[in-house]
Amino acid sequence: MGSNPTRTEYFKMIANKEKTIERLTNWMENVLEKPREKLGGWPLCPFAKKARTNNGIYISFIDWTNIDEEIYKSLLNLEEKEVGVLLFDPEELNNNKLFDYIYHKNKKLVKKNYVLIMDHPDEKEELNGISTHFQYAGIVLVFKLDKLNSATKLLKEKGYFKYWSKDRIEEGVNWRLKE
Repeated sequence: MGSNPTRTEYFKMIANKEKTIERLTNWMENVLEKPREKLGGWPLCPFAKKARTNNGIYISFIDWTNIDEEIYKSLLNLEEKEVGVLLFDPEELNNNKLFDYIYHKNKKLVKKNYVLIMDHPDEKEELNGISTHFQYAGIVLVFKLDKLNSATKLLKEKGYFKYWSKDRIEEGVNWRLKE
């Protein structure tokens, strides 16, 4: 994908939703869904392809003036969809502020059986040397907590997480299994 997009490219992303969805699909196919030797043959997200190919993704372009409304719309769509994908211009909210927002929002949502997971291009997160981030937008993923936790438990039983560090499992998985 090359270097990180510029501010102008982010603006174009929001303006050109069709191109952004094309890039999102490409990222899912080539980053999330691709089996990885470094993960024992597992893809980064073992359920991404099924959600994508079965029309299981609710996609919305947001700005931070309508985030709560868009999260609510995603929650309603989770009756029929697997995941809500809320795309935003990462210049609107930096990685630290996004983390704080998601952390506080999750405190309320997990009590109602929902959870948010963030992805910000400025977060330099990798899993076994594999960059996991979508570089063209920030993302807030919206899930039903019980469904996500059931899928997680299934993956644990099958050995998926043996390729993850203990810290990564704690920060990305275990906290929500305790809820």
